[in-house]
Amino acid sequence: MAKINLCGAWKGKCIFPNKEEFSYEGTVPGSAINDLITIGKLPKNVFWEKNADSVVEYENCDYVYT
Repeated sequence: MAKINLCGAWKGKCIFPNKEEFSYEGTVPGSAINDLITIGKLPKNVFWEKNADSVVEYENCDYVYT
């Protein structure tokens, strides 16, 4: 069986339920939340106190990495 290394830079896309979307640079391994923190869409200390509320609008999005 051949192994494929998926690590590295990827193009990410966040698609909201209303079909609005935006693209960003992502990294594998990682997570969509970490990528959104890196590009400044979410605060660096996202899970501190009320900052967690800033994640809510992104929880129902679809994420596509290519």
